[in-house]
Amino acid sequence: MPDRTLVVVITKTALRSEAGLERLLDAFDNVEGFTPTHWGQDERARDPYDRTQLIREVSSLKGEFGMPGLQRRKPPRYKAYFSAKNGGVKIVNVEFSSTLSEKELPRVFSFGDALAEQLKAEFGIVHLAWNEGHQEYNASGVITVDELQKYGPTRVCARTWFGPHIVRLIGEERLRTSGALVKKTSWGGVQLDLMERPWESNVEALSARQDEVMRQLAPSGIFGDYSQFLNYKQGANWVSIPVEDAA
Repeated sequence: MPDRTLVVVITKTALRSEAGLERLLDAFDNVEGFTPTHWGQDERARDPYDRTQLIREVSSLKGEFGMPGLQRRKPPRYKAYFSAKNGGVKIVNVEFSSTLSEKELPRVFSFGDALAEQLKAEFGIVHLAWNEGHQEYNASGVITVDELQKYGPTRVCARTWFGPHIVRLIGEERLRTSGALVKKTSWGGVQLDLMERPWESNVEALSARQDEVMRQLAPSGIFGDYSQFLNYKQGANWVSIPVEDAA
């Protein structure tokens, strides 16, 4: 079992509006067993989860910065936060604890599917990481909105979502012939899996498949080079996600 399981979705959905917050929370509440137990206006999430209160308070936040937290303090346990703003590009980050069971892990992928669909992901991942193993593989699940917009996406993970903008940059033919399992999404992007049933795999197999797929995708020139910490390089053909039509 992985030591960390991350679900990250980067979106243009307005997450300080009632409609956007409803969509975000539907992903948590409508997947059985994933409803938060606590929430708060920061990552400490001190208050018992109350969906109505959360929507009311977050939608009325003042100021530019807001990073509410969500937690589930019973299995499957996770800590989450999201960018509470309406304009620009936002991030939703959910980290599951190492106590995930083999039965719970595939349900995390289902939860990621729901989150990506509700928020019409521009970019997103489900990343299985191990404390020991391939450093480049493990690091591929770490990205911020600013990094994505400046440098381009990280290497593909166990499951990756590309929105329509990134699909156009990579090219549908390149994606189809990458060796990964690729299917179209309802919002005009694609879902890419490194292998069937990735939740049953291990770090060696996932890392090897990641290398194989990236050999096909990297020539697109849109992926950032994150190999040297704090010395990142922009993909030669990367164009940041346009935000003028943020919803």
